Amino acid sequence: MNDPISDMTLRRVFGPANVARIQCYLTSFKSLSGPLIREGEAQADLVFLERGRVQIIVAGTSDALTELEAPQVFGEIGVLTGAKASASVDARDPVDGYRLSLANFKALQTDEPDLSAALVGFLAQTLAHRLAATDRQLMRFKERQSESLSLGEFESQIKTLDFSAEFAAVDLDDVWEASFEL
Repeated sequence: MNDPISDMTLRRVFGPANVARIQCYLTSFKSLSGPLIREGEAQADLVFLERGRVQIIVAGTSDALTELEAPQVFGEIGVLTGAKASASVDARDPVDGYRLSLANFKALQTDEPDLSAALVGFLAQTLAHRLAATDRQLMRFKERQSESLSLGEFESQIKTLDFSAEFAAVDLDDVWEASFEL
């Protein structure tokens, strides 16, 4: 049976009434496995994960930085800044979702400014949640240190830090609710 892809993430980001309006800007994928994003490569897709789990992996580490489970969004830094991917994202099991390319993100800004504003507000909230989680992890790391570290020492030791899933996983309900408070 060829079941349709869920649109739970899209509904949370854009609102149920706007899902049809955003669909023409998206490319769907179903039962994808393996690498979705490769660290160091140009990253120009925002990914709306609707089903499945992915691992975030940074070169030089033996374990995954964290794991994300649908519904979730990733790839926001590349779409917003044009920066190369800072980590790899690999599917843990077959995943379904949607991709918003950089070209379609720009078209969305021109064609549908209200949807674009909703998306950018959502991404700002997502990044703020992730930054706050990173800050908490770094403070825990700092509290465990008995002496001051140089920047180089800090950078080498931070690579061994075991980030929790809190680092990248964002509760979309929290972000969705907070986006209306802006």
